[in-house]
Parts: sequence; structure tokens; C-alpha cells
Amino acid sequence: MTLKDLTYFKKNVNLDGKKETFLIIDCYHCPEKEKNFYLYRKCKFCYLFSLFKNKDRKFNYISILWDEILIRPSQFYMFLDYFKLLKKIKRINQKIENKRIQGCKYKEFACKILPNFSSLHKIEDHEYLDPILVYDFILKRIDSYKKKLKTVDSICKKCFCFIEKSENLLLKLFSNLRIIKKFKNFKNNHMSLQNYDPFYEYLFSGGLLLRKKNIENKNFAMKENWELFHIYKTGENEIFKVHIYNVPYENEKRYIVDFFFKKKVNEDYFYKITQDILQNIKIDDFDKLIPLETLIEIYKKESIKFLNSKFELSKT
Repeated sequence: MTLKDLTYFKKNVNLDGKKETFLIIDCYHCPEKEKNFYLYRKCKFCYLFSLFKNKDRKFNYISILWDEILIRPSQFYMFLDYFKLLKKIKRINQKIENKRIQGCKYKEFACKILPNFSSLHKIEDHEYLDPILVYDFILKRIDSYKKKLKTVDSICKKCFCFIEKSENLLLKLFSNLRIIKKFKNFKNNHMSLQNYDPFYEYLFSGGLLLRKKNIENKNFAMKENWELFHIYKTGENEIFKVHIYNVPYENEKRYIVDFFFKKKVNEDYFYKITQDILQNIKIDDFDKLIPLETLIEIYKKESIKFLNSKFELSKT
């Protein structure tokens, strides 16, 4: 499936009566889509290529329909800044990669600056679209040849100076980019991370998903020390059960909300019904923004229609 089939522009009128343009990435019919596009390599590059292809167009938001993600200007403008420098970055880096092949008299022998030069990964064309991947690769390459700094002899000195000068120029270009500054701050606050994939999750979710995961992990580890304070049921027909816990060394209490079923045997049955509703009801696209309350009411009516057409709940 081509990118042309997946992307298009759509205009909406916001609550202030102003027109806004959305770049839509519609992945519903893509055979390779994954729910969490931040962590899936092909989905991430599809997004980056869509943005790069439309970098000269004017739009207010990017909407990824499959994952229900709305990407705001402050989140994608950082990539547009990078794309403005991409041609220059690519040209400098390719000179470094080709130096051994084109300018070294001893290319038949092991390189004294980068001994593993022949097996060193070269950045592919599509990989240049990812500023963090390119930046991370450059840092690793610099770290590799800096370890050989004391062993460089007079024969290789000229080549080494060229590579060092070029790498410093690349670093200078990257250091002024907002996305790299944000990435550095992220790394400083998450030193234990083994790769940069969570950075994209943080970038597009505004940190909410990552904070939620950290809280969930912390809660799981400490839950055995929680003290149950109170339990009550709420909601229409009392379908929710709320547990309130006292947590050691914290002033705020923790609330856990679960579905409440009078019989445990019904829990799995109703859970499957809920999943069936989510997968099968479809709401038509709207030409304009509508209030959240109206949208909830529409989903409620469609859900009831679906339930009445498929299940006999009065007998369960």
C-alpha cells in the first residue's frame, strides 16, 4: 500500500469558527499497522516520511487515525526544523562514510582510526528522516574513534583531522535543534533506558503515557504495603467498585476503580461484550467539532442498538 493511499488533508471549523487543516494518516487499511506506532519501526518511519513529504504544505495538526493520536504543531515543528538542515547533514555524513573508500591510500588494510570501518553501519536514505537515530549513531561513531586518538600516526593524521572536523560540524548543527535539546533532557531524566524509542512515546503523548507507566510500575511494586481504607460502589446500577488505599509516606490516598459484578462468573462475559462493542460499532465522520457530551450520547445509542441486535441480556 502506497503512502498516497494513507495520507490526505481535511479541513475542519474549530469552536472559534476558524478553519483548521489536518494532515490525516489513515492506517486502518494498512496491513502492517501496529497499535503503538511509537515503538514500531515501520509505523514511525511512515509518519516521518508523511511529514517530510508534506513539509512545504501548511497544516495545523496531524491526526493518526489508527492510534487515535492528535499531534500538535509544537510536537511536529521540531521535525520540520530538522528537515531544513537534512540535506546539509546528509552531505557531511556521506563524506565521512566515503572518506575511507575515496581518499585512503591504505583502504585494503584495517583502518587505524575505525578498525571496524568496513562493517560500520551506513545510514540508509529513509533512516535520515529520524533525527534521533542519526544523532545517536553519530555519537556512537565519535565515541568509537576517540578511543583510538592516541594511536593515530602521521600517515592517518590528515584523515583523522578531516573526520573530527566533520563530526564537530554535525554536532554543531544538531545542538541547535529543539528536538535534540528535548532528547538530551529526556535522557538525563531517564538514564536507565537502553534505547531511544520511549522518547517518541514521551514526545507525542506529552509525557502522559510514560508517567502513567511509571506510576503503574511503582504502584505494582508498592501495592503490598498499601492499607485498604474504604470501599464503595458508584455509577448507574452501581457498576463500579472503588477501593481507597492509604499509602506509606504519602499524604494522598490511591484510588482503584474496577467494574463490579454481583456474580464473578458474569465478569468475563460482560468484558467480552464490551470488547465486541468497541470493535463493531462505527460512527460516521463529522464535518465539524461536536461537544463531548453529544459524542458520548451517540456512542451510547449505537452501543444499545448493537446490544439489542446481538445479545439477550435480559436473560443473563
